[in-house]
Amino acid sequence: MTLNDVMVKSNVASRFTHGEATVSVRFSSAAKGESTGKKIEQLVKKTKNGKGRYLISGSIRRPPMEPSRHTDQLFALIKDICSTLDIRVIEEHRTSSADICFADPTKPRIDGLGPVGDAPHNDREYILKHSLIERIILLAVLIEKLRRRS
Repeated sequence: MTLNDVMVKSNVASRFTHGEATVSVRFSSAAKGESTGKKIEQLVKKTKNGKGRYLISGSIRRPPMEPSRHTDQLFALIKDICSTLDIRVIEEHRTSSADICFADPTKPRIDGLGPVGDAPHNDREYILKHSLIERIILLAVLIEKLRRRS
Protein backbone atom coordinates (compact mmCIF):
# COMPACT_ATOMS: atom_id res chain seq x y z
CA MET A 1 0.00 0.00 0.00
CA THR A 2 1.40 3.40 -0.96
CA LEU A 3 0.23 6.78 0.24
CA ASN A 4 0.34 8.90 -2.92
CA ASP A 5 -1.16 12.21 -1.90
CA VAL A 6 -2.45 13.92 1.24
CA MET A 7 -4.30 17.23 1.36
CA VAL A 8 -5.64 18.96 4.48
CA LYS A 9 -7.62 22.23 4.57
CA SER A 10 -8.14 24.04 7.82
CA ASN A 11 -8.11 27.55 9.20
CA VAL A 12 -8.65 29.23 12.53
CA ALA A 13 -11.92 30.86 11.53
CA SER A 14 -13.56 27.53 10.76
CA ARG A 15 -14.21 24.72 13.15
CA PHE A 16 -14.11 22.22 10.30
CA THR A 17 -11.09 20.55 8.82
CA HIS A 18 -11.19 18.77 5.51
CA GLY A 19 -8.67 16.18 4.48
CA GLU A 20 -8.17 13.82 1.58
CA ALA A 21 -5.72 11.02 1.02
CA THR A 22 -5.03 9.01 -2.09
CA VAL A 23 -3.80 5.51 -1.44
CA SER A 24 -2.61 3.07 -4.07
CA VAL A 25 -3.05 -0.59 -3.22
CA ARG A 26 -1.50 -3.34 -5.30
CA PHE A 27 -2.37 -7.00 -5.08
CA SER A 28 -1.48 -10.25 -6.82
CA SER A 29 -4.98 -11.72 -7.12
CA ALA A 30 -8.54 -10.43 -7.33
CA ALA A 31 -9.38 -12.16 -4.03
CA LYS A 32 -6.55 -10.34 -2.25
CA GLY A 33 -7.79 -7.06 -3.71
CA GLU A 34 -11.28 -7.66 -2.33
CA SER A 35 -10.00 -8.64 1.12
CA THR A 36 -7.71 -5.58 1.21
CA GLY A 37 -10.68 -3.32 0.41
CA LYS A 38 -12.66 -4.87 3.25
CA LYS A 39 -9.74 -4.40 5.66
CA ILE A 40 -9.51 -0.70 4.74
CA GLU A 41 -13.25 -0.27 5.38
CA GLN A 42 -12.93 -2.03 8.76
CA LEU A 43 -10.00 0.21 9.70
CA VAL A 44 -11.97 3.36 8.92
CA LYS A 45 -14.97 2.08 10.89
CA LYS A 46 -12.72 1.58 13.92
CA THR A 47 -11.44 5.17 13.73
CA LYS A 48 -14.91 6.74 13.54
CA ASN A 49 -15.61 8.64 16.73
CA GLY A 50 -18.74 10.56 15.71
CA LYS A 51 -16.73 13.70 14.96
CA GLY A 52 -15.99 13.02 11.36
CA ARG A 53 -17.41 11.75 8.13
CA TYR A 54 -15.56 9.35 5.91
CA LEU A 55 -15.93 8.46 2.27
CA ILE A 56 -14.01 5.59 0.74
CA SER A 57 -14.09 5.21 -3.00
CA GLY A 58 -11.96 3.42 -5.49
CA SER A 59 -11.78 1.02 -8.31
CA ILE A 60 -9.50 -1.50 -9.89
CA ARG A 61 -7.67 0.22 -12.72
CA ARG A 62 -5.65 -2.79 -13.77
CA PRO A 63 -6.38 -6.36 -12.80
CA PRO A 64 -3.51 -8.41 -11.38
CA MET A 65 -1.57 -10.62 -13.78
CA GLU A 66 -2.10 -13.99 -12.20
CA PRO A 67 0.22 -16.92 -12.98
CA SER A 68 -0.79 -19.47 -15.62
CA ARG A 69 0.53 -22.74 -17.00
CA HIS A 70 1.01 -21.12 -20.43
CA THR A 71 3.13 -18.31 -19.03
CA ASP A 72 5.18 -20.73 -16.91
CA GLN A 73 5.96 -22.79 -20.02
CA LEU A 74 7.00 -19.72 -22.01
CA PHE A 75 9.20 -18.49 -19.17
CA ALA A 76 10.87 -21.93 -18.94
CA LEU A 77 11.74 -21.62 -22.65
CA ILE A 78 13.10 -18.11 -22.10
CA LYS A 79 15.24 -19.35 -19.18
CA ASP A 80 16.66 -22.14 -21.34
CA ILE A 81 17.56 -19.67 -24.09
CA CYS A 82 19.13 -17.29 -21.57
CA SER A 83 21.16 -20.11 -20.07
CA THR A 84 22.52 -21.02 -23.51
CA LEU A 85 23.31 -17.38 -24.37
CA ASP A 86 24.71 -16.54 -20.91
CA ILE A 87 22.08 -13.83 -20.35
CA ARG A 88 20.92 -13.17 -16.82
CA VAL A 89 17.16 -13.35 -16.37
CA ILE A 90 15.09 -13.49 -13.21
CA GLU A 91 11.43 -14.19 -12.62
CA GLU A 92 9.86 -11.34 -10.78
CA HIS A 93 6.31 -10.54 -9.82
CA ARG A 94 5.69 -6.83 -10.03
CA THR A 95 3.03 -5.50 -7.74
CA SER A 96 2.29 -2.81 -10.29
CA SER A 97 0.92 -4.41 -13.42
CA ALA A 98 1.39 -2.98 -16.88
CA ASP A 99 -1.22 -2.90 -19.65
CA ILE A 100 -0.24 -6.48 -20.52
CA CYS A 101 -2.66 -7.47 -17.75
CA PHE A 102 -5.48 -6.80 -20.23
CA ALA A 103 -4.17 -9.40 -22.69
CA ASP A 104 -6.00 -12.71 -22.96
CA PRO A 105 -5.10 -14.66 -19.78
CA THR A 106 -5.40 -17.98 -21.63
CA LYS A 107 -2.35 -16.98 -23.70
CA PRO A 108 1.22 -16.82 -22.38
CA ARG A 109 2.04 -13.31 -21.15
CA ILE A 110 5.57 -12.14 -20.40
CA ASP A 111 6.41 -8.58 -19.39
CA GLY A 112 9.82 -7.01 -18.99
CA LEU A 113 11.72 -8.37 -21.98
CA GLY A 114 12.84 -4.89 -22.99
CA PRO A 115 16.24 -3.38 -22.22
CA VAL A 116 17.40 -3.12 -18.62
CA GLY A 117 17.20 0.34 -17.10
CA ASP A 118 15.97 2.34 -14.16
CA ALA A 119 14.20 5.52 -13.01
CA PRO A 120 11.14 5.14 -15.25
CA HIS A 121 8.81 8.06 -15.84
CA ASN A 122 11.21 10.81 -14.84
CA ASP A 123 13.90 12.89 -16.52
CA ARG A 124 16.69 10.62 -15.25
CA GLU A 125 15.37 7.43 -16.84
CA TYR A 126 18.11 5.39 -18.53
CA ILE A 127 18.80 2.05 -20.16
CA LEU A 128 21.99 0.02 -20.17
CA LYS A 129 23.26 -0.10 -23.77
CA HIS A 130 24.68 -3.63 -23.54
CA SER A 131 21.25 -4.91 -22.53
CA LEU A 132 19.85 -3.81 -25.89
CA ILE A 133 22.09 -6.30 -27.71
CA GLU A 134 21.30 -9.09 -25.23
CA ARG A 135 17.55 -8.55 -25.47
CA ILE A 136 17.57 -8.32 -29.27
CA ILE A 137 19.39 -11.66 -29.47
CA LEU A 138 17.09 -13.20 -26.86
CA LEU A 139 13.96 -12.06 -28.71
CA ALA A 140 15.30 -13.24 -32.10
CA VAL A 141 16.10 -16.73 -30.75
CA LEU A 142 12.78 -16.89 -28.88
CA ILE A 143 10.78 -15.94 -31.99
CA GLU A 144 12.68 -18.54 -34.05
CA LYS A 145 12.04 -21.30 -31.47
CA LEU A 146 8.34 -20.40 -31.25
CA ARG A 147 8.08 -20.31 -35.05
CA ARG A 148 9.54 -23.83 -35.27
CA ARG A 149 7.01 -25.11 -32.72
CA SER A 150 4.00 -23.96 -34.73
